[in-house]
Amino acid sequence: MRLLEARLIACANVYASRSLYKWNGELADEQEMVMLCKTLASSAEAATALIKQLHSYSVPCIIQTVPARSNAEYYQWVRSEVDRVATAEAT
Repeated sequence: MRLLEARLIACANVYASRSLYKWNGELADEQEMVMLCKTLASSAEAATALIKQLHSYSVPCIIQTVPARSNAEYYQWVRSEVDRVATAEAT
């Protein structure tokens, strides 16, 4: 996956989903995939840009949520996977 290879995300969870929506005046009932990506705020914009570039939809749904809290160990792991500066400083 390009987002992982580019170190823009630490991991992704992918779920099958049924989507109902109107597009160009037509009702759509589609099977889609939902991807939940874990990253740092500093990488979110670059990750969004790559998702838009790679996505097959002209208007993909990209929603950014900011956690109120996460456990320190998990945050450090995400940081070590995504933050190149922090990773370089740790070695």
